[in-house]
Amino acid sequence: MKCFIILSAAVALAACAPYHNLIANHNYHWAAPVVSSQYHAQDELGQYSYGYAGGPSAKHEVKTWDGVTRGGYSYIDANGLVQTVNYISDPVHGFRVAATNLPLGPGSAPAPVVDTPEVAAAKVAHAAAHVSAKVAVPVAVAAPVAVAAPVAVVDTPEVAAAKANHLAAHAAAGGRHRRSVCRRPVAPVAAPVALAARASLRLRTLRCCYAYAASLGSARRQQPVPRSG
Repeated sequence: MKCFIILSAAVALAACAPYHNLIANHNYHWAAPVVSSQYHAQDELGQYSYGYAGGPSAKHEVKTWDGVTRGGYSYIDANGLVQTVNYISDPVHGFRVAATNLPLGPGSAPAPVVDTPEVAAAKVAHAAAHVSAKVAVPVAVAAPVAVAAPVAVVDTPEVAAAKANHLAAHAAAGGRHRRSVCRRPVAPVAAPVALAARASLRLRTLRCCYAYAASLGSARRQQPVPRSG
């Protein structure tokens, strides 16, 4: 029995020897625990202060007797960057904040992108190739387009015959009109002297008639009127 116990103990020590050597030959580093702290204090005047620190974030805030609150906090965002926020609040100006995670306004444009030396060299080479391609390719000049002369309008036989008949009828009508004008008698034009003599003769005739009529009237007035017996 004793021999069996001693043999079992020897086998157990032999089995544990590799694990002991493995632990002895490796250096294990244990992470130090994260130390965090926090505080809080206040009084009867409404003043207070509190804060905490430790881990991925920290914060502190203080309010004084005049109603002004000041504070700030910081944290690690999803990109692994530390973002910091500081703020102040009072009854006159309200809440104001300054932070590294605020979006940029219209007046604060991001810095312009600067080309790397490789990109700048590539741009210069591209511009030079573009200019050389323009010079190498000849510019094709379009040949002038010949404009065809207008085709003269040719009358059909029917139209030509109608025009000839119209011209002949027009010429015949013009000849008849000229002959009728030439055959009309032309009234003689009295000379100015003959007209003046004729007017003077008429005037003398009228005067004689007037004188004769006047003499007949006076003779009638001078005759005695017969008296009845």
